[in-house]
Amino acid sequence: MPLVMKLGYLEIGVKAVPESLGYYNGVMGAELTETSSDGTAHLSVGNDHHCLVIKPSQQPGLGAVGLQLRPPVTLDEVAKRLSDMGIAVDTRSDSRPGMPRLLAATFPGAPVFELYEHMAEVGPRTDNVGFSPSRLGHVALLSTEAKRLVEFLHEGLGCWTTDWFDDRATFLTCNRDHHVFNVLDAPFNGLHHVAFQLVDARHHFDAADRLTMEKIPLLWGPSRHTAGHNIASYHRAPEGSLIELYSDMDVYVPELGIFEPRAFHEDQPQKPKVWSLSNLSAWHTEFAFDLARG
Repeated sequence: MPLVMKLGYLEIGVKAVPESLGYYNGVMGAELTETSSDGTAHLSVGNDHHCLVIKPSQQPGLGAVGLQLRPPVTLDEVAKRLSDMGIAVDTRSDSRPGMPRLLAATFPGAPVFELYEHMAEVGPRTDNVGFSPSRLGHVALLSTEAKRLVEFLHEGLGCWTTDWFDDRATFLTCNRDHHVFNVLDAPFNGLHHVAFQLVDARHHFDAADRLTMEKIPLLWGPSRHTAGHNIASYHRAPEGSLIELYSDMDVYVPELGIFEPRAFHEDQPQKPKVWSLSNLSAWHTEFAFDLARG
């Protein structure tokens, strides 16, 4: 059983916080829950105090990934487990709003992973601003140390491996979603994309209409992916982050090592397998945007 239960938050460094806030708060509809003295903005699309941390930085990019531990797992247990693997860990108190304690794990080729037991809750947003995704779903990471990053997630945190794209990408999950992490072998480290879950196809239409009103083009989709079979579309946030909006993702049944059956699955039962990176659309739709490169 994985030691973590969900992707809690991402910290993204940007050069212009107000511009990014205009998108995440005004267009997406994430609620601004707190602004720190240095201008760092905390935003939420659900009950948690934050799922996004937008931080002013002259070196933009992904800074940290927050993961919530699965009760009754404790920070002390995870600290010992990761230390035994040779991973540097550091326990921090009150380093983020709404979080009394967290464990930071650092190693080459990856952002800082921040593990926590509890986060304050703020309640869902009620003013119906933006297209309002239901939650932060998953993150795709580019890494020069992809093998080690996969080992950290699989061996260190107990995540299940659910699919692969050739020898380039590995999908892992800590819950019943097809994937919570996508690790891509790359010549540099960074964020490939961050994904937010929508409710259904109608929500995709509403989000696309809102993005069009804001003159933000869709780069890929909506289409059904092969690995995961989620309906997905992609666009860019002002700071350049690639944003995926998705729904209808495969549901993993770890006890059986299969995905809940669907009529359109290529295999019955659908099990973890190696997919071709040359075809990312189950509908064989071709898009000008090279999604594999991001």
